[in-house]
Amino acid sequence: MQNPHGLGIDGNALFICEGNFGLKIFDVTDPIKPVQTQLIQDIKTYDVIPRNNLSW
Repeated sequence: MQNPHGLGIDGNALFICEGNFGLKIFDVTDPIKPVQTQLIQDIKTYDVIPRNNLSW
């Protein structure tokens, strides 16, 4: 993580806000081995409230 702030989980998706570095999304089906599935870099993120099995 470069600048972690807020995080949230919805089902097997973990969302981690990285401030000026965007939003990282992980698949945590196996919580011992999370897998980053997406990085959205063109936004600033500080808090997240995931809901309703929203998929990206």
